[in-house]
Amino acid sequence: MPSNSFSAATVSNLISSLKSEWLMVFDNADGSPDLIDKYLPPGNTGHILITSRNPAHRRVVNPKNSLKVTEMTESSAIELLFKASGLDKNSSKCQEEAKNIVIILYYLPLAIDQVGAYITAGKCEIKDFIKLYNNHRPKLMNNEKFRGASKYEKTVYGTWEISFQKIVETSRKEDEEATAVAKAAII
Repeated sequence: MPSNSFSAATVSNLISSLKSEWLMVFDNADGSPDLIDKYLPPGNTGHILITSRNPAHRRVVNPKNSLKVTEMTESSAIELLFKASGLDKNSSKCQEEAKNIVIILYYLPLAIDQVGAYITAGKCEIKDFIKLYNNHRPKLMNNEKFRGASKYEKTVYGTWEISFQKIVETSRKEDEEATAVAKAAII
C-alpha cells in the first residue's frame, strides 16, 4: 500500500494498537489545537509531548499534565552558554561576553546552545560573536519571510544563518562537492 494512502485516523489507530510504550512529539505546534487533535491516538499506552507557545493547546491535555515553561533566567542562560561552549566560566572577561550574548538572544535555550556549539567548533571566539551576529542581523530583519516573525524565530534563525554561512564559506575554499555536503548538513 503506498504511504500516501494512510490517513491520520489509520496511523492513529495503528499507534494506539501497539503493545509497547511509544512517544509522539509535536514540536513547535503553534497553530490551532484542532490541527493536532486528529493525530492523537486513542488509549493510554503511549506518551504525547506538545511544545507550543499557543496556550490553547492546554485544552488538549489534562491540566495537571500541562507545564508552562518560562524564559530562562540570565544566570541559567549564561551557565548553558558555558556548558555548550566549553569555555572557562571563571573568566571575568568571558562572563561579561556571555551576559551580553544571552541578552541579545533573549535567553532562548536553542539559540544559546547553537552559539555554544559554534564557539566550540572554533568558528569564532566568544568576544567576536556579538559583532558577527549584528553583522547578519540586518539581512535577517529585511528578509520578507521574517516580517512579523517572533523574537524566537528571528533569534534562532539568526544563529543558524551564521553557522550556515561559515560552513558555506569554509567549503567554498575546499571545493564545490564540499559546499553541497555543507548545505545538506544544515537542512
